[in-house]
Amino acid sequence: MNVFGFSKQRPDFQKYDISACYEDSHKLHIMIRMGWSLDMDIEHTSIKFNDEVRKSVVIWGRVTSIRVVDIQFDIDFANSAFYLIFTVLDYPPNVDIQLNDLPDAIRPSAEVKKN
Repeated sequence: MNVFGFSKQRPDFQKYDISACYEDSHKLHIMIRMGWSLDMDIEHTSIKFNDEVRKSVVIWGRVTSIRVVDIQFDIDFANSAFYLIFTVLDYPPNVDIQLNDLPDAIRPSAEVKKN
Protein backbone atom coordinates (compact mmCIF):
# COMPACT_ATOMS: atom_id res chain seq x y z
CA MET A 1 0.00 0.00 0.00
CA ASN A 2 1.37 3.43 -0.93
CA VAL A 3 0.11 6.27 1.26
CA PHE A 4 1.36 9.82 0.59
CA GLY A 5 3.50 11.14 3.43
CA PHE A 6 2.19 8.52 5.89
CA SER A 7 2.91 9.40 9.48
CA LYS A 8 1.44 8.47 12.82
CA GLN A 9 1.64 12.13 13.84
CA ARG A 10 -1.22 14.60 13.49
CA PRO A 11 -1.94 15.37 9.83
CA ASP A 12 -0.53 18.53 8.30
CA PHE A 13 -3.39 19.81 6.17
CA GLN A 14 -1.06 22.25 4.41
CA LYS A 15 0.20 19.19 2.46
CA TYR A 16 -3.33 18.50 1.21
CA ASP A 17 -4.12 21.91 -0.24
CA ILE A 18 -6.76 21.29 -2.91
CA SER A 19 -7.39 24.97 -3.66
CA ALA A 20 -5.79 24.69 -7.12
CA CYS A 21 -8.80 22.57 -8.13
CA TYR A 22 -11.16 25.52 -7.55
CA GLU A 23 -11.78 28.69 -9.51
CA ASP A 24 -11.39 31.90 -7.50
CA SER A 25 -15.16 32.43 -7.62
CA HIS A 26 -15.53 29.27 -5.49
CA LYS A 27 -13.22 30.49 -2.73
CA LEU A 28 -14.26 32.55 0.28
CA HIS A 29 -11.31 34.73 1.35
CA ILE A 30 -11.59 35.99 4.92
CA MET A 31 -9.47 38.44 6.91
CA ILE A 32 -10.00 39.02 10.64
CA ARG A 33 -8.24 41.69 12.72
CA MET A 34 -7.37 40.75 16.31
CA GLY A 35 -5.42 42.20 19.19
CA TRP A 36 -1.79 41.20 19.55
CA SER A 37 1.00 41.60 22.11
CA LEU A 38 4.72 40.79 22.13
CA ASP A 39 4.23 37.67 24.27
CA MET A 40 2.12 36.06 21.52
CA ASP A 41 4.73 34.01 19.66
CA ILE A 42 2.85 33.22 16.46
CA GLU A 43 5.88 33.12 14.18
CA HIS A 44 7.68 30.32 16.08
CA THR A 45 4.57 28.21 16.62
CA SER A 46 3.11 28.43 13.11
CA ILE A 47 2.14 24.73 12.83
CA LYS A 48 0.23 24.84 16.11
CA PHE A 49 -1.23 28.23 15.14
CA ASN A 50 -2.47 26.84 11.79
CA ASP A 51 -3.96 23.79 13.53
CA GLU A 52 -5.83 25.96 16.04
CA VAL A 53 -7.08 28.33 13.33
CA ARG A 54 -8.28 25.41 11.21
CA LYS A 55 -9.99 23.80 14.22
CA SER A 56 -11.81 27.04 15.07
CA VAL A 57 -12.93 27.63 11.46
CA VAL A 58 -14.16 24.03 11.22
CA ILE A 59 -16.24 24.47 14.38
CA TRP A 60 -17.63 27.95 13.70
CA GLY A 61 -17.89 27.67 9.92
CA ARG A 62 -19.19 24.10 10.11
CA VAL A 63 -16.97 22.87 7.28
CA THR A 64 -14.50 20.00 6.91
CA SER A 65 -10.80 20.58 7.64
CA ILE A 66 -9.66 20.10 4.05
CA ARG A 67 -11.80 23.07 2.95
CA VAL A 68 -9.79 25.51 5.13
CA VAL A 69 -6.65 26.51 3.22
CA ASP A 70 -3.99 29.17 2.84
CA ILE A 71 -3.84 30.20 6.51
CA GLN A 72 -1.65 33.28 6.93
CA PHE A 73 -1.10 36.09 9.39
CA ASP A 74 0.31 39.58 9.27
CA ILE A 75 1.43 41.31 12.44
CA ASP A 76 0.86 45.07 12.71
CA PHE A 77 3.37 45.92 15.43
CA ALA A 78 2.54 49.63 15.50
CA ASN A 79 -1.13 49.02 16.29
CA SER A 80 -0.71 45.91 18.50
CA ALA A 81 -2.83 43.87 16.11
CA PHE A 82 -2.53 40.96 13.77
CA TYR A 83 -4.56 40.00 10.74
CA LEU A 84 -5.63 36.41 10.31
CA ILE A 85 -6.14 35.57 6.64
CA PHE A 86 -7.52 32.28 5.33
CA THR A 87 -9.64 30.79 2.57
CA VAL A 88 -12.64 28.49 2.79
CA LEU A 89 -13.25 26.46 -0.34
CA ASP A 90 -16.76 26.02 -1.67
CA TYR A 91 -18.25 22.54 -1.74
CA PRO A 92 -17.18 20.41 -4.71
CA PRO A 93 -19.11 21.27 -7.88
CA ASN A 94 -21.39 18.73 -9.56
CA VAL A 95 -21.79 16.63 -6.42
CA ASP A 96 -25.20 15.06 -6.12
CA ILE A 97 -25.40 14.70 -2.34
CA GLN A 98 -28.10 16.01 -0.06
CA LEU A 99 -26.98 18.46 2.63
CA ASN A 100 -28.20 16.11 5.36
CA ASP A 101 -25.81 13.35 4.23
CA LEU A 102 -22.51 15.22 4.69
CA PRO A 103 -23.40 18.73 5.86
CA ASP A 104 -19.92 20.01 6.66
CA ALA A 105 -18.40 18.70 3.44
CA ILE A 106 -20.91 20.41 1.16
CA ARG A 107 -22.10 23.42 3.15
CA PRO A 108 -22.29 26.39 0.71
CA SER A 109 -19.85 29.29 1.23
CA ALA A 110 -22.70 31.76 1.76
CA GLU A 111 -23.87 29.70 4.75
CA VAL A 112 -20.30 29.42 6.07
CA LYS A 113 -20.00 33.21 5.96
CA LYS A 114 -23.21 33.60 8.01
CA ASN A 115 -21.86 31.28 10.71
